[in-house]
Amino acid sequence: MSLGDPGKWDVLEVGAGRGADSIYLAQHGARAHVLDYSPEALGISGKLAEQAGVNIELVQADALEIPFPDETFDLIFHQGFLEHFREPGFILAEQYRVLKRGGYILVDVPQKYCLYTVRKQIAIKRGTWFAGWETQFGPRELEKLLRQAGFTIVSSYAWGMTGSYGWGVRNALHRVKSLVRPSGNGSESEGAGEENIGSGPVSSRRPLLYLADNIGVIGRK
Repeated sequence: MSLGDPGKWDVLEVGAGRGADSIYLAQHGARAHVLDYSPEALGISGKLAEQAGVNIELVQADALEIPFPDETFDLIFHQGFLEHFREPGFILAEQYRVLKRGGYILVDVPQKYCLYTVRKQIAIKRGTWFAGWETQFGPRELEKLLRQAGFTIVSSYAWGMTGSYGWGVRNALHRVKSLVRPSGNGSESEGAGEENIGSGPVSSRRPLLYLADNIGVIGRK
């Protein structure tokens, strides 16, 4: 899918870490904002943006209290973020508030029904998981959370079926980058391990979503 010219977007990346995706979008003209609770993470994002020759707005804030007015952003996205909250609905509700009417949200999380989840949960119980407490979501569960926050589901996808985390991150980034590509009149091809739902209803006909290490959902306000 494509949202058109990113030069017209106000973009918010939540829990951005290094801010690589926001930097990419800023390079294509977007007004990118990076929100993170950690000043260290924001410092890294700012340094990388400076090296890339682009400006991004660094926002140190709690994701439960985003310091922007209602309907500010055209696109909100986060990857590897929502699973760290025990009540993710509050996070999504706050993002719904600051997203413009007709704007899009992209949420990318670990998929529940996979070996990665088994290994992770064992490590959490042993106290050896690098990220501390963390959960995961099934496709229907993630879609339901977005609907409960008020979003309409546009598309769902999956990645990381090889078990390689680096390969998966590359494909997730590709998904974000695809939003800046011009729309064509022809049909769009989907990569292996993901299924485009288009604008129609989401159903259980997507077995690949339950086989991957990670899933994502694109919603619209």
